[in-house]
Amino acid sequence: PEYVVKNGRIGYELENGLSFTATYGYKTMFAHFQEHEAHRISEAARDARVGLIIKCGSFSYAELPQAYKCILGLTGTLETMSQPEKRVLEDTYAIKKNTYMPSVYGQSQLQFAPE
Repeated sequence: PEYVVKNGRIGYELENGLSFTATYGYKTMFAHFQEHEAHRISEAARDARVGLIIKCGSFSYAELPQAYKCILGLTGTLETMSQPEKRVLEDTYAIKKNTYMPSVYGQSQLQFAPE
């Protein structure tokens, strides 16, 4: 995405306006070097946003349930799942028994606007 230089800072247009904290990896960092060379941002502004991105690890939330012997509380949409989705629960996560409980929040009051 294209950035904007405003008041000596680099920002990106997001849904809720101009963000000076959003970054796009090394593209944003090198944009700070380029804008400093063009005298549109200060050396301090450039140096504040320079660094190395070191990925120290990651994990999959989808794999977390496999670390437990018992899973209590899964989803409020269990009754509406398709057969292939239910098969994933059985085959991947060994969830073979289901208990359905009414929502503590009552019935959904979601209403779609007329077209």
